[in-house]
Amino acid sequence: RAIFATNPWCLDLLGLQERAEGVHTVAIATEPLADAVYEAIGWGSKTPFYTLDLPYLWGRVTADGCAVIGAGTTGRGDVDNARIDAPDAVQLFESLAQRIRGLHPALHQVQITHRWMGPLCSTEDSKPILASIDPDGRVLVATGYRGHGVALASRVGKLLAEVLAGHGKLPVWGKRW
Repeated sequence: RAIFATNPWCLDLLGLQERAEGVHTVAIATEPLADAVYEAIGWGSKTPFYTLDLPYLWGRVTADGCAVIGAGTTGRGDVDNARIDAPDAVQLFESLAQRIRGLHPALHQVQITHRWMGPLCSTEDSKPILASIDPDGRVLVATGYRGHGVALASRVGKLLAEVLAGHGKLPVWGKRW
């Protein structure tokens, strides 16, 4: 019995390349912002947030007052060779910076001090793959969390362990192939 909890680099190995793909997610950090700026933009509580639009934004404030804001799955491409200085990545960062600066006049001139980019595994329907990949149900796979892997990993691990032990079932949208 085996469970493969994987990322975009293992899709070909598991025969999942038609069901999921690697995508990029990006985040930037601003210079420290004054409390008055946070109040002006409606983020005075400095509570972490997600937006409802797509690609969604998420944000949090660091202890030193910097805003760290990222976007959901914003770019598709070669996750194996992704570089933050590649033209497509530079465009992703610039697009995110423009979006943030356009949220409120108090952010128009905000300085960006740090940039991050990382790979995520995504599915077309946004549902993670939790499935059996063998006819006997002894090999299970979990992937495609779209950036929510840390939050979901413990629960998914427990669920798949229960399935392998015969005490649980895969979600109805999980399927065998």
